[in-house]
Amino acid sequence: MQNFKNKTVHTPPYRTNYSENSVGWAYLPNNSPHLNPPRPGREIAFTLAEVLITLVIIGVIAAITVPTLMNKIGDRQTVVALKKAYTEINQAFNLAQSENGKISTWGLIDEGGVNHTKLAQILKPYFKLMKICPSNEGPTCFAQTQYKNLAGDNWINGSNSDACTSAQTVDGKAISFEVFNYCGTDTSERFGSSPINSKICADIFVDINGAKKPNILGRDVFSFYLSDYGVVPRGTKMMESGTANLAKFSTDCNRNSSGYSCAGWVIYNENMDYLHCDDLSWDGKLKC
Repeated sequence: MQNFKNKTVHTPPYRTNYSENSVGWAYLPNNSPHLNPPRPGREIAFTLAEVLITLVIIGVIAAITVPTLMNKIGDRQTVVALKKAYTEINQAFNLAQSENGKISTWGLIDEGGVNHTKLAQILKPYFKLMKICPSNEGPTCFAQTQYKNLAGDNWINGSNSDACTSAQTVDGKAISFEVFNYCGTDTSERFGSSPINSKICADIFVDINGAKKPNILGRDVFSFYLSDYGVVPRGTKMMESGTANLAKFSTDCNRNSSGYSCAGWVIYNENMDYLHCDDLSWDGKLKC
């Protein structure tokens, strides 16, 4: 029997202090594509080309999603601001009528015709008007710039006089007042058969953020009717049965229209999707 005493035992290479990775690389066949294995302790990283490609992909995704997200956030802020303005206007107008009688009895039509400034003066303490800009007497109380409608056409220029009286509220809103020459008559045929639409005397336009942009009808400027029975957001479902096309959402609140009749949609459906698709209707699709 062979004597192994005093024999030197050689430790196999894989029992030495080499790292596991270095052993693996050491036993690669000669035809392996990994002919230049990493040195011990050296980390593998992305190449510059890989980093650039990743950044490009992220940029493309951001370019697609961020504008849509920002639009939704902006729309939501406008919905909240308009509903707040509607609540304030409705409460103020109801108080004005409780103390002064129905609007049709305010004497807004006289020998000189309709009196827009008188309407503003009566409502001043209730609407908390800080300043009144009478009709046809210099700049309006709106932003001193050119306003646009949804179709991109010019509406009013705030730096010029206007046929309607305008005012500025203490919280920065701009409001215009327009009395109709049929104030006091039955307006149900014109604006729809609902009782609240039967005694409409005037309309108001409200720029809910004052001088701030975009200063566009249907985006930050909205219209309401003043009736013997309260405040009516322009473009409600009830108005679809009337003959006045400028009071209907279906004909005057889309990307190719003036945008006069969007307030009712924004308040009751809580979206501004008419800015993004053209197939919305009160009896059908309510959002994109």
